[in-house]
Amino acid sequence: MRTFSTDAPEFFVFKIEGSDEVKKIPLAGSMNNRELLAFEETGGDYRKQLEWLRSYIGEAIYELSPTTTAAIMKAWMEESSKSGASVGE
Repeated sequence: MRTFSTDAPEFFVFKIEGSDEVKKIPLAGSMNNRELLAFEETGGDYRKQLEWLRSYIGEAIYELSPTTTAAIMKAWMEESSKSGASVGE
C-alpha cells in the first residue's frame, strides 16, 4: 500500500506599501484541490479574483488599486510557475 501525505506549503510572501504586516498566499502547487479550484473558478473575472484574494489577505484588498492588485496576481502566478504549477493560463 502507498501512503501520500500533504506537503508543507510554500507561500508567495509580500507586504503592501505603508503596512508592516506580511501577507502570504500559498503557491498554486502547495494549494489543496479545493483552493486551486476556487482560483480556477475566477476565470479571470476581476470581482471573483478580488474575493479570492480577500480570503488570503483580508479586507486590505479593497484599499488597493486595480494596478496593484494585478501586480500581486501576476507575481503570485509567476512564483507559482517557478515552483512547477501553471495557473492563469
